[in-house]
Amino acid sequence: ARHVFTGEKVAVKVIDKTKLDTLATGHLFQEVRCMKLVQHPNIVRLYEVIDTQTKLYLILELGDGGDMFDYIMKHEEGLNEDLAKKY
Repeated sequence: ARHVFTGEKVAVKVIDKTKLDTLATGHLFQEVRCMKLVQHPNIVRLYEVIDTQTKLYLILELGDGGDMFDYIMKHEEGLNEDLAKKY
């Protein structure tokens, strides 16, 4: 997706709140609060949260390098530390 205001490519994570129990909902909102506070070059940044009656939309920095787990599974030798830092 593209961020409406910045034009930057972003990832959108959609969470169906109707499928969460009270405990899971509490954990979800605690995680979102933590994500808002963390700003580090190696951690996907949370730009915005859109909270509706049934859905929670997380607008995230696009990590277009792919999934690290998939990379590791495709390469038997694993991932050296320098490459892992850049991933």
